[in-house]
Amino acid sequence: MQRRHSVPSTPRRLLRLLLVVVAMLAVSGSLTWAASPAAGALFPTTATNTTSSAIQMDSSGGMHVAYSTDPAYQATYAYCAPTSDCARATNWVQAIFQNNVHEVQIALTSQGHPRMLLTIDDYGDPNHSNGLYDTYWYAQCDTGCTNSNNWATTFISGTADIASNLSPAGKHFFALDPQGRPRFIFGPSYGIDSNFQSYSWMNYATCDSACTATGSIDPATGLPSPTNWSFGKINVTLTQPALVFTAASQPRVMGFTAANDGQGNDIVSYSACDAGCLSSRNWGTTMVGQPGLANEEGVSLRLDSHDRPRIALYFLSAEALYGWCNTNCLTSTKWAAVPVVPTAEDGGDPDLQLDSQDQPRIAFHSIVNPPGGVGVGLGYAWCDTNCESPQASFQRVLVEDSNPLNSDWPLVRPANCTYASWLAGYLPSLALDTSGNPRIASDSLFVASGCPGGIEDLHTGVRVAYFNQGATSSSGDHHVFVSMVRR
Repeated sequence: MQRRHSVPSTPRRLLRLLLVVVAMLAVSGSLTWAASPAAGALFPTTATNTTSSAIQMDSSGGMHVAYSTDPAYQATYAYCAPTSDCARATNWVQAIFQNNVHEVQIALTSQGHPRMLLTIDDYGDPNHSNGLYDTYWYAQCDTGCTNSNNWATTFISGTADIASNLSPAGKHFFALDPQGRPRFIFGPSYGIDSNFQSYSWMNYATCDSACTATGSIDPATGLPSPTNWSFGKINVTLTQPALVFTAASQPRVMGFTAANDGQGNDIVSYSACDAGCLSSRNWGTTMVGQPGLANEEGVSLRLDSHDRPRIALYFLSAEALYGWCNTNCLTSTKWAAVPVVPTAEDGGDPDLQLDSQDQPRIAFHSIVNPPGGVGVGLGYAWCDTNCESPQASFQRVLVEDSNPLNSDWPLVRPANCTYASWLAGYLPSLALDTSGNPRIASDSLFVASGCPGGIEDLHTGVRVAYFNQGATSSSGDHHVFVSMVRR
């Protein structure tokens, strides 16, 4: 089976990888580390390649992490109890199930029960005889979830003719509503209208109860049909869709759609529905901002305590922004944004969370060294005052660079390459505990350069880092971050 990474090899991603390697080679010295019991970082496993990291926190402080594990690309659920030292791999207990999983997402019910959406590509089937390159599977567990036997999974739907490992859809399109019911966005799908014109839409999948129940075998797919899932349409075509819910279980969706400006650009799209959301006529959509580069884009959408949308955006010539709307959000002019990082090309792969005071916290991939950036690796940004105004000021830190990764999982440089190192901070997933302290899972790449074929990414590893928000200082950017307990 061919190795597939969750970090796609698009032309712009390859350029960004080159920039990271160049920046790494330009760095002299190393980070300063100090001991602190409130901070830690680790690879949950170094036994095999892992990828597609996602993290959630329960109300008791337990960490729940999901990812895909070689060699069979199995879904992995890992848990660290709130009283444990989570910087020690032995304190993470795992359940492994389902094969050919190349992307995972995780959400928790209010009781802390994990729910996962698995994107499965049976890469071992060269014919894809059922016409589905990617299939979406729902997984849930209510007790003893570190035992694989306690997980139930079911096939939900599939996407024909598109292999998402070649065009990843981001990891924000699965969510639970406030009642703990699973929903997700997938697509696009294509059809012909009554005027024989082609059109496309996104699918909105919902389930209210018994969500792993299945019926008879569907002859079109050869898989059991999902009994209690319903499917609606949103009349917009999106990449990188992000889904969230109001307190009244009303869906809100953000993503990128074609600007149709003749330049190949995309534009940010926002959609909302208040009732009857399986019908496309009940959705409203607006375009936000100006068109920008249709490559290497990302958006993370959250709602504040008043159900107002807040976004972290990487777009518009690789600019990282924090955006918001307070009223009439289906009117494009009601949206505004401020920069999160000052340097073009920095701040990619953003994931946004809001603390209990609605203050934004953002994990991102940092590729710019000081003075323009905080360094190369996993970045973290936050704002505490006037965050939804032109006066907003984001502070930034470098959580991890390559040094601790190279120490924790030392790998050998290929003999025909001149340089090799772990690179930290790809596709971070951010969660906050009940005190607003960040917990971040991200993908790492072990990359070699100066090879006969150029740059080669050789291994992948999921990395977890956590620290107290109070450990961040009051102002400015920081090249050296807080203490990480090294085991």
